Amino acid sequence: MLLAAVDLGSNSFRMEIGEVVGERIVSRQYYKEYVRLAGGFDADGRITPQKQAESLAALERFAERLKDIPPEQVRAVGTQALRVARNIDEFLPAACAALGHPIEVIAGREEARLVFSGCAHTLPASSEKRLVVDIGGGSTEVVTGRGYTAHRCESFHVGCVNTSIDFFADGRITEMAMREAQLSAQAEFIEAARMFGSRTWDAAYGSAGTISAVADIGTASGLTNGVVTPALLKRLRTELVELGAVQSIRLPGLKEDR
Repeated sequence: MLLAAVDLGSNSFRMEIGEVVGERIVSRQYYKEYVRLAGGFDADGRITPQKQAESLAALERFAERLKDIPPEQVRAVGTQALRVARNIDEFLPAACAALGHPIEVIAGREEARLVFSGCAHTLPASSEKRLVVDIGGGSTEVVTGRGYTAHRCESFHVGCVNTSIDFFADGRITEMAMREAQLSAQAEFIEAARMFGSRTWDAAYGSAGTISAVADIGTASGLTNGVVTPALLKRLRTELVELGAVQSIRLPGLKEDR
């Protein structure tokens, strides 16, 4: 039996098709489209016609891959960008039609729960209490849990796309812009620091593209072994400000599409 999951994220749309083998789901196909939905809003908070067209085209390509899978074996969800879009009532029916399946716009805490579930089924079984941080395009999910059960799930309105638009829209990376971005994120995460202090978990894990990209840079630079550390983040911050512009970024391990 095949199962399919479709994620309409704020940065990319992803689809994974897996086969149920015994008690496991084995990944068979994976597709990703860099739609950057969170970067396609007008001044009124509406998804622009151009971004809608790009999104629908991506969903139509997904639909071609889903046509042989029964509808009850497909789940599609939308996240932060669709949660805040002011013209969601206009866009969502068109998106469902393009995909050929219903799309559920999930709450931030449900997104966090699903993030934890995915990590729990990917990581080795353990009795440790885990902290999982998922930095997406429009939001960051922070979760603690044990085994396959999430205990505390929160979602914060800080992501790689909305942060880049708010503070680096002109493509320049200055000390002032970096400081303002950092202060904005700190203000958003003050409550998270209280709720998810280090005494409430045993080990921390990161998921999604942004954290993976930072980990890849650390590994390729010989600075870490795939672990994201405060020292690595501080060094990257300094290097980015020294480079001064997004178009100048050429870091070991960083993929072009990031």
